[in-house]
Amino acid sequence: MMRRLRELGSYGVLGVRAAEFLDMRRAKHFAPGTIEWNESNLRAFFTWCEERSLRNPTESTRPILERYQRWLFYYRTKQGRPLTIASQHKRLAAVLAFFKWLAKSNLILFNPASEI
Repeated sequence: MMRRLRELGSYGVLGVRAAEFLDMRRAKHFAPGTIEWNESNLRAFFTWCEERSLRNPTESTRPILERYQRWLFYYRTKQGRPLTIASQHKRLAAVLAFFKWLAKSNLILFNPASEI
């Protein structure tokens, strides 16, 4: 049975902007696997944000993103193992690329992830 994904827009402004970000990547001919990986990792970040009532990119500050980075460090898989450093980096890289794009597109005033 295939699990149905939530619409990105259901994550609030974060999700709407993520859909635009992913469309831009498709237009720039990023590999389909890269786009899927970006979407998957952004969904994980948005779920984390939603649990903390964060639904707008402007609510994500450097300390918030550092908190997410720590959460990834302490996260445990279903088998009870921590994420590898590479897995933590991959999950965070999609978020960093998303915020970089938001800032370059003038959708946020500055990139809160620029020093992470």
